[in-house]
Amino acid sequence: MKSHTRTVRALVAFLGSNKFFAITVVVFVFQTVWIALSARYPQAFDEQFHFGIIQLYAHHLSPFWGQQPANADTYGAITRDPSYLYQYLLSFPYRFITLFTHDETIQVILLRLVNVGLLGSALFIFKKVLCYTKASSALINLSLFFLVLTPFFPLLGSQINYDNMVLPLSGLAIWWCLRFIEALRQHKQWRWDLLAQLLILCLLASLVKYAFLPIFAALTFVVIFNGVRSRKLLRKSISLPALLRTRGLLYIVLIIASSGLFLQRYGVNVVTYDTPTPECNQVLTIQQCRAYVPWDRNYQLAQSHKVLGIGNIISYPFVWLYHSMGELVFTISSSFNNNGTVEYHAGTQLVVIEILSWSVFGFGLLFCIMYAKRLWRRPTLRIFALVIALYIAALGGQNFLDYIHTGYPVAIHGRYLLPILPLIYIIVGLAFCEALGGGVKPRLLSVAARKASLAGLAMLVLLFEGGGFVTYIIRSDPSWFWPQSSPVQKVNSRAQRILKPIIVDKHKK
Repeated sequence: MKSHTRTVRALVAFLGSNKFFAITVVVFVFQTVWIALSARYPQAFDEQFHFGIIQLYAHHLSPFWGQQPANADTYGAITRDPSYLYQYLLSFPYRFITLFTHDETIQVILLRLVNVGLLGSALFIFKKVLCYTKASSALINLSLFFLVLTPFFPLLGSQINYDNMVLPLSGLAIWWCLRFIEALRQHKQWRWDLLAQLLILCLLASLVKYAFLPIFAALTFVVIFNGVRSRKLLRKSISLPALLRTRGLLYIVLIIASSGLFLQRYGVNVVTYDTPTPECNQVLTIQQCRAYVPWDRNYQLAQSHKVLGIGNIISYPFVWLYHSMGELVFTISSSFNNNGTVEYHAGTQLVVIEILSWSVFGFGLLFCIMYAKRLWRRPTLRIFALVIALYIAALGGQNFLDYIHTGYPVAIHGRYLLPILPLIYIIVGLAFCEALGGGVKPRLLSVAARKASLAGLAMLVLLFEGGGFVTYIIRSDPSWFWPQSSPVQKVNSRAQRILKPIIVDKHKK
């Protein structure tokens, strides 16, 4: 019995250690770098779209455009697109790369590696964010490990895509917001420096991808709500001499600059087009917009709009959830066809990870409802819940409007949930801990043993039944890899032969 207790304690200590977190980072880097080096261009998450705009900015010093650039209609109305900062910033490493090579393959791979670093940094940032939940270090590390083993995650991290920048920026914004609130509540300090940093970050992150706006709104509400409650501290903290110090002046300059950039896109869009994110045909002609594939798809669907019944409307949330969940655990590749347009080659989910994902979702939702009062007592989880609610409302609302417009459930992608997934994982993890703690006195296994055993089993299942890039490897074929790299194809083929005997797959031949 003593040896059993020592084993449980050792396992829990290991899961909560920096060593296990380091393993998580190494697993992430290994998976993403492998895909980044081996997968042919373009990958399926709009890689050709981002790389194309990066190339445009590389020949344009300013982030602003006076008119639509020549041959840029395939990227939509980029002159008024508010989601431009990622492409503009990455145009600078691209310019540096082109000083040494004009080989597109090398350029793509090096930019992919930059994206690996961007998404990898989010693991370190969210580790700090999740610590504010007062969850155990083991649960925090496990939440990040399961995030890394979610099949779409390493696939996204290996591509040129602005979501790889949005996640660390989202984590940083939430972290700074939590630090600001902590200073208010525990130290009775009004941290103007953190508030200024948070505002600058949120303004700029909104220009990386407009989907950050709901997070911006949620954090703004949190700051205002807590600020009103601490208004007495506010009066005492205002000091003109402090604001005029070097750092204070720097913050003022940066706030003005970032506000100017924000208003140049969102403000002008609202004044000119009555919306912060205008449709392509509000800026360009329909003929120009038809070169932009996502807009043209919606345009054609809207032309042959099918009549939606009440049943379609009622069932839409379930359709949205089904597609979103499915794309979290699927894999996909793409390639240019003879006409130069992109064709997508989706690989279905592996059966075990599909069942596991729906089981975790179902039980997690049930446990969150059952233990809502206990979870709600944690102030940080209340903030997470607000961020999640506003983000899903905005994302689902936009998808629903597209559904009404086109008659089809378009643009529903699991990767769009990326900024809130770490928050969801920790909440679900805490709900499972409440259920496993259960209030029922364990007879054979301690609470810690039950939790550690379940976590260990889940990790083993994910590692060998489709977690991380395993789904990608199993579903891939030689056409998914660089055609000039036969060693890559041989290594992947060998990996498939090793993995397939232990994979439960309903599509086995």
